[in-house]
Amino acid sequence: MVYYYIIITILINIRGCAYMKNKDVKIITIVGLVIILLSPLIGYIVGESCITLNGGVMETSSYEWIIESVTVSIRTIGAILSVIGGFGMFFIKIKVK
Repeated sequence: MVYYYIIITILINIRGCAYMKNKDVKIITIVGLVIILLSPLIGYIVGESCITLNGGVMETSSYEWIIESVTVSIRTIGAILSVIGGFGMFFIKIKVK
């Protein structure tokens, strides 16, 4: 169900990218790329905070699963922003011509 919401949001945003300014599109793309690059660090930070919340003890498999799932989720968010920004650049160039 969540995936349908994400796909609909992307389609709405891609359509709206034609009306965005070039500066806004570049910022969205750069933010998406930064999020992608920082996703392992964010996953590690969340994993460490889970260990702290569990009193310093946690199963290794649970710890690795938390890090992996958070990293993939954050990376997906960054990829969505980058794709929206990329389509926005594409549509802005088409609109100008």
